[in-house]
Amino acid sequence: MGITIVSVVEVRRHISKRIRLACSLQMSGGQTFYGSTRTLAIEGAFMESTSFSAAGGKMPEIGQVGLLTLRYKCGMNEARILTKCQILNLLGTGVGISIRYSELSRADQRTMGRIVASGRANLDDE
Repeated sequence: MGITIVSVVEVRRHISKRIRLACSLQMSGGQTFYGSTRTLAIEGAFMESTSFSAAGGKMPEIGQVGLLTLRYKCGMNEARILTKCQILNLLGTGVGISIRYSELSRADQRTMGRIVASGRANLDDE
């Protein structure tokens, strides 16, 4: 009897960075979850929320679609990006989310790029 070691390699198309953004996730079934991103990439995010594990709370399901709202600071103002999304995976008190980057406005695409490139949730005014 031998030991088998399995190696899992995760392939990503875009760089993912640890960036905390306040966010909310409204699912097609009417559930809304509030939390923050743990990681963010151009086409995805990992969202953590205590409401996923709250008593009586129901986790979203893999494949379920919804609307993700990402909140960030732009100078002294709070701003947000709204994007269609889909649940890719579930892990404890978090969910992996696919973001529909191509459906964002050009301005929101630039903002997402700036947030991910800078690794900060607070953008300076330009």
